[in-house]
Amino acid sequence: MSIRATKRVKLHDNKNVSDRKQKSFGLDLPQSNILASLPEDLVCRVTNFLDARTLVAFGATCRSFHDLSQKNAAGWDNLCEVLWRSKVHVCAAARAHPSRKESYLRSIRDAQTRQSITIDELCYDIETRRGTIWSFRFKESAGDEWTNLDPWYYGQPCRKMVFLKDGTVQEFSGNTNRDNSNDSHDRMSAAPQLAPPLFDFGFERLAADNHPVPFLAAHGREGPRVRVGNDAVENLIDRPVNMTWRFLSRPMDLPPRPNGSYLRFNVGGRDVPTYVIRRSPTGNWGFVMESCWGLYGSFELPPQRISSAHQQRS
Repeated sequence: MSIRATKRVKLHDNKNVSDRKQKSFGLDLPQSNILASLPEDLVCRVTNFLDARTLVAFGATCRSFHDLSQKNAAGWDNLCEVLWRSKVHVCAAARAHPSRKESYLRSIRDAQTRQSITIDELCYDIETRRGTIWSFRFKESAGDEWTNLDPWYYGQPCRKMVFLKDGTVQEFSGNTNRDNSNDSHDRMSAAPQLAPPLFDFGFERLAADNHPVPFLAAHGREGPRVRVGNDAVENLIDRPVNMTWRFLSRPMDLPPRPNGSYLRFNVGGRDVPTYVIRRSPTGNWGFVMESCWGLYGSFELPPQRISSAHQQRS
């Protein structure tokens, strides 16, 4: 017998041994697929342990698994919940999509490509207590006159500001406890406290020159109170000077971008430098608004280390 014929006989014998082993364990794989024979809900319990990439690969193995991997119960419900739990803003259209797989993919695509904000993402609703509470701090380029009045430069939390849909801006008083629910990612749930010095691009500095604290106590008026739970309330603080906001799409000194890419404040009848809106570089899907003087974050901005110079002043 030739060498080639001998090899064919050995391969045939090995195949017979492999087939016998499969049949002895009830694994007649060429004739049936074990996973495909299981109930769908049981297979979904298994696929819920897969990450997104592996779940997509699972769906590429055969037609029946492809159909199953498209279903929300296959794991996309859980993947969306885990992904969005740590994110500040999730695209509303993506969240509302009936397919959780599409919701997952569209929310990621939106966070990677959209650099403009919607009015619902920008604003806070007093009645429902839902919306964004913005953290604000001055930039060092604003100068010592401003940073000396900024609690962030003394290691304290940033001022909290809210934008209302009527075009006004209010300061938020109290301690923010974030629930990461995304529909209302910022919510006040503590008793009110004295608001930090009111900020209004010039009026505050003039007032603080001679009366830094008594002036604020006398002229910072409480706005509407919103009850939270049994006892705690949220406070909006009326500003001594009217402050409004509006979207811009084409500022004079900046390139045109979609609506919601630029924001302009008007304080006491005077416009101030434009704020540029973009996604946060931290990957939390939040937004930041930045001008030559200040920075807003739709999430809690990281604390500042107290410099020795500010410690001496305080």
